[in-house]
Amino acid sequence: MQTRVTKEIKRFGKRMMMSPVWNPLVFKTLTGFRKASAQLDKLSHRWVPWGEVSVRYGGLDLKLYSEADEGVLVRMLHGMEWEEPDFFTLSVIAKHCGTILDVGANTGIFALGAALSNPDCRIHAFEPFPVNAARMRKNLEINKVSNVTIHPEAVGQKSSKLTLNFPKGNHIEGAISINGNFTSHFSQEDCEAHEVQQVSLDEFVREHSLGDVRAIKLDVEMHELAVLEGARDLLESQKPVVLCEVIFPERMLAEHPELDDVIDHQHHEKIWDFFHSLGYTAYLVTDEGLLKVPSLSASPKSKPNYLFSPKSIEGYLIPIEQLSDRVSELLN
Repeated sequence: MQTRVTKEIKRFGKRMMMSPVWNPLVFKTLTGFRKASAQLDKLSHRWVPWGEVSVRYGGLDLKLYSEADEGVLVRMLHGMEWEEPDFFTLSVIAKHCGTILDVGANTGIFALGAALSNPDCRIHAFEPFPVNAARMRKNLEINKVSNVTIHPEAVGQKSSKLTLNFPKGNHIEGAISINGNFTSHFSQEDCEAHEVQQVSLDEFVREHSLGDVRAIKLDVEMHELAVLEGARDLLESQKPVVLCEVIFPERMLAEHPELDDVIDHQHHEKIWDFFHSLGYTAYLVTDEGLLKVPSLSASPKSKPNYLFSPKSIEGYLIPIEQLSDRVSELLN
């Protein structure tokens, strides 16, 4: 695991990157980490935004707020890879939805895309980290979006109290996990434990009398199986599609071997078994489109997104340019 000295070095390097003028060679000298240096080389000539920024992404015009801490926005602005086909896929699906549940909403980018695509769709966005939730609220406000409801609860197998590790600083964080060691590894700040309320989707749907849930977006850093177990009744009765990030342990460990004792080595297999037991079909989300796959092992990425659908299409691919016309083939 990272030492305090390593964290301080990384934190200093991040602040250097956030400043208007910075020199990546300083960060190289301090860290000696070749991969970090290579990434900084790529970013050294790029503008790091602060304030309200307009960007076109996935066919939509968005406004996003940043305090030089929104790495996703940097990637959007400068043509770097960040889940554009996944964002586009949920936005297209949203046009046919009455309700979407966004679990692990972070700063609300996916929820925002869905809301702008269909103002009549109601999105329930779950984000327990207050800093992320506040940024999501800001993003919704500057886009004048009113069809997203933010919920501060974590989501899991049942309603209970849950301890999560949150960074101490005021910067947004993309690796909030029920596994505190996972969060601490990726965070640039020291972390501390916080008790939060956890709900299950089955209980939430019953409590709010939601009978038209057609899609779920799920990104909770290896807590996905617990969320799915807590949504079994919903999946069996309403059969929504599920856009789900799946972490592949062997590929994650190739990049972060120090996480060997932290992550579940059968994580992706358990997710496959769960959906297979419900009769769902898996589609890998790629730049080319949705690829029907026989197992969860068809991506070079360590954290790809899959769309799980109660329907199986004819053939093996829905090209991305045909998705808008063929999305009904995936929805119940």
